This record gives sequence, C-alpha cells and structure tokens, in this order.
Amino acid sequence: MTRGANLVEVERTGREDPGAAPVAVGRALARLSRLLEQASSAAGLTLAQYRVLVLVAQRPERASALAAKADVQRATLSAIVAGLERGGLLAREPVAEDGRGVRLRLTEHGASQLAAVERELGERLRAACEAGGCDPEALAGLLGAVLVGFETTCGGSST
Repeated sequence: MTRGANLVEVERTGREDPGAAPVAVGRALARLSRLLEQASSAAGLTLAQYRVLVLVAQRPERASALAAKADVQRATLSAIVAGLERGGLLAREPVAEDGRGVRLRLTEHGASQLAAVERELGERLRAACEAGGCDPEALAGLLGAVLVGFETTCGGSST
C-alpha cells in the first residue's frame, strides 16, 4: 500500500462495484482489529477481556446488564469475569438496593492493565497513522461517527 492510498484502491478485488467503499472499510477494520488483539495480548489479556474491562471502567455494572452491553451470553460473560477476578482485575461489590445483587468494578490492578493496553494500542495506531500519512484525530472523528451510526441503525454496542 502506498502512502495516502485510497482504501478502495488498496482493497480492490478487480471488479467495479458501487458498494466497494463499505466493503473495503470492513476489510480494513478486520485487519486493523489485529492491532487491538496484539495490544491486549501484550498486557496478558484476551480481546474479550479487554472489552469487558472497558465496559466496567465506563460504568460499574451488574453482570446481567454487562452481558447485554458486551453482546455476549451470560455464561460466556461469567467465564470472562471469572478469569478477570482470578487475575485481580475485577471485583464484585454488593448492590445496596438489592441484597442479592452484585456489581462489577475495576480493581487498581485492572485499571492499570487497561491503561497498559490502551497505551500500547495508542502507540501502535499512532505509528500506523504516521506511516500511512493520516491524522489520528481525523481518524478518531470518522470512526466515532461510524460507531454512532452503528449504534443508531443496528442497536449494537460499540465496545
């Protein structure tokens, strides 16, 4: 890929297609997701664990609400949370208004690991943007708009 190359040109399949740009973006995002996997792995986390830590950092949640936001089955979330608890990254705390309820929250170690992943990810993305001749702030604005659109049209979680 040449510096500043058009994404559709880079991902061209050899046929003209009026829908090529969205397909090219999807392919690029799939390839770029590897950056996030590598950054998570460097901090000893899976991508699923990273997603859960981000959600809990944004707002401590009950596991049932967190499963819906993370768009995973409760059993899957339970396994992820159990691993994060064993690693000292998450803790359960009682919900004052419900004697049986528990809320998940980040521990200091969890916050530290999340920050490490995000530092690593930031460094990798900055380097990729620099090498590709794009502005990280402009990219963030574009992706933010796409995420808002995704949540509006698909009802999905962007985390």
